[in-house]
Amino acid sequence: MGALMQLGRVRVTALSSLSAGAGYLLCGSGPDLSLLGVMLGTGLMAAGASALNQVQEREFDARMERTRTRPLPSGRISVAMALAISLLWLLSGAALLALFGGPGVVALGVLAAALYNALYTPLKRVTAFAVLPGSAIGALPPAMGWLAASGSLTDPRILALMGFFVIWQIPHFWLLVLCYGRDYERGGFPTVIQRLGTGGTVRVTVIWILATGVAGLLVPLLGALSGGPGRLLLAVSSVALGALAVGMLWPAKDEVRRFRRVFVALNSFALLLLVLVVTERFAGQI
Repeated sequence: MGALMQLGRVRVTALSSLSAGAGYLLCGSGPDLSLLGVMLGTGLMAAGASALNQVQEREFDARMERTRTRPLPSGRISVAMALAISLLWLLSGAALLALFGGPGVVALGVLAAALYNALYTPLKRVTAFAVLPGSAIGALPPAMGWLAASGSLTDPRILALMGFFVIWQIPHFWLLVLCYGRDYERGGFPTVIQRLGTGGTVRVTVIWILATGVAGLLVPLLGALSGGPGRLLLAVSSVALGALAVGMLWPAKDEVRRFRRVFVALNSFALLLLVLVVTERFAGQI
């Protein structure tokens, strides 16, 4: 079971499912069977794409300290088994999305998997800036939930939520590079540190974190979050995140530890945003 959870990257899958659920509820639909079906379908497709990614990168994962214990490089799951599991998850997820969301939602799910496995994964071995086009993947789960609830993808509320996740993914990845840059290089991946240096990477990452905070504030401003307390909590969290990010510009005794702390804060901010949107739809204004 542990190997399967690693193969499907449960935390990433859960975030994709939650963002799809937030998109569904944001459109005005209440919690129902379709919500569960869309969330589970999105999660299964994300897990399937993750499993396929690990098949694609198994040789590179074996070279890196942080990934060498994954199921494929450690030998706990064979390549053939991982491919079969990936296909099962992808097909099951697509079937659920077809049943509870419709063909448009399935198309977005297939697009997300294609962008991840056919564009982003090979592009990471070519350029240190693969995350820039790859960040578009983050916009698709909330769009899938919104479309499943019969929403228009031109609505500013869903565009704000989609835009937030596009921007968030860039500092999310570059903070990982700051923490594990040498590991990525041992794995054969070009890193932004090789292009900009550690100082330049820190400065660029700080800018993207600040942009993430601003993008988070645009979500309530464009109507996706209306409760006063929720807006206040999001604003305070945005300022705190920005302060942590700016603090990266000054030297520290243990810079990697600080990068990890900001990484956790950045992900917590994204999770907070989703929880506020979902909670407001469940309980009215918070």
